[in-house]
Amino acid sequence: MITTRPVPAWRRYITRVMAAEIGATSRYYARIIQWMRADNDPGCLLDSIDCPARLQVGEKEPFPPADPRGPTLVLLNGTLNHSLDIQKLLTDLRPGLSRSDRVIAVVYNPYMRWLYRLATGLGFRKGPIPSTFVTRTELRHLAAISGYEVVRLRPSVYLPLPFMGIGTPIKE
Repeated sequence: MITTRPVPAWRRYITRVMAAEIGATSRYYARIIQWMRADNDPGCLLDSIDCPARLQVGEKEPFPPADPRGPTLVLLNGTLNHSLDIQKLLTDLRPGLSRSDRVIAVVYNPYMRWLYRLATGLGFRKGPIPSTFVTRTELRHLAAISGYEVVRLRPSVYLPLPFMGIGTPIKE
C-alpha cells in the first residue's frame, strides 16, 4: 500500500468513484504506472484501482520498459493541472510507451477553479491550487499536437459527497 497519511471521508468517496471509473479499463492491463505523482497526492487513487500490478515513476526516474505480460496504463493524476507545459510533458512520456499502452489523465474541471480555491482556503484541501486548467477542446488539441488521440472524456465526480440521492457512493 502506497498511502502514507490519513485520508478524509470525502476524499475516500471521490477516490472510490474515480477508481471505479478507471478500473473499468485498468483491469484489462498488465500494470498501471502513476507518472509524476504530486507531493500532496497520498496515493490512495493508485491503491484503489483494480489492476494486477501498480507502480509509481517520478519525473526524474527512467520509465520502465514494456511489460511482456501485456499493455501498460499510465495514470496522470492531476499532473496536467500542475504543469505549465502540457505539450512537453506528453511529448516526454511518448517514447516510453508502446503501441498498446494507454494514458488516463485525471484533470480538474476548469469551471470549478473557484471551488478549489474555496476548499483550499477552508482547509478541506491541501497542497497548491492547480495552476493550469484546460477545457475539453484544449485537451484534444494538446493531445493531437503531442501525438496522442483522445478516445474518451468522461466527467466522474459531480459532488464531493452524497447529497439528496445525487452522488450516491459506489458499493465496494
